[in-house]
Amino acid sequence: MRYPTAEDWAYLAGMIDGEGCVAVELFTGGSIGITVTIVNSHRSMLDWLTDRFGGCIRPRPNPIRRWKKTWSWSVTGYAADAILHRVSPILIIKQQASWLTREAWAQRTPSPWRRITPEIKALRRGYYLASRFLNQRGVPTDA
Repeated sequence: MRYPTAEDWAYLAGMIDGEGCVAVELFTGGSIGITVTIVNSHRSMLDWLTDRFGGCIRPRPNPIRRWKKTWSWSVTGYAADAILHRVSPILIIKQQASWLTREAWAQRTPSPWRRITPEIKALRRGYYLASRFLNQRGVPTDA
């Protein structure tokens, strides 16, 4: 893995703003996760991201045969938080989603054996629902 330059970080921010999704995930039992995902039809670009920022690439199924084959690059958890920490100041469209996702991650329970109270579950569900709202297609950036 190469160490990313300032230009690499700026390019990643542009890719997240244009092609990416920054999301809070809610799991059974009330635990949460965070994910940064970029979907693209150019596998070489996603290989470039993996080479500089880690993460994994997976093929995506196409609902319509004539569409180009696409792949998704994603990072989760601590790696996603580290990336968002670095690119948040230069994001434009996804800045709210980045802030919300990092805030949700900061509120996680570090120990899987720690009891998750109904209040914490409700707070996490709120983060999850707000994340889903921000990731809806067609929502204006100033909403």
